[in-house]
Amino acid sequence: MKKVGKQYKIKSDDLSCRGKQRKMSEPRSVAAYIVRETDHLSLTELGRKLKRDLSGLSRAASRLDARMRNDKMLFDRVRKIQETFR
Repeated sequence: MKKVGKQYKIKSDDLSCRGKQRKMSEPRSVAAYIVRETDHLSLTELGRKLKRDLSGLSRAASRLDARMRNDKMLFDRVRKIQETFR
């Protein structure tokens, strides 16, 4: 979560704030997507940390995956974060 927060220039604690503002929803979606694609954490654990519903995080990750197919800048941003885990 810290790596996602750093990329989006927000505090990782802000990811757990209430609301669906794009400023926080996209980074949360990115965190969910990365968790889903790696073995670092489960979506259930991420949901607990962010105080979010598992199904909502799963849908957010799926929507982000679809958006990345058409948005090269978003795709590159997510890949840049993912590379920090390798």
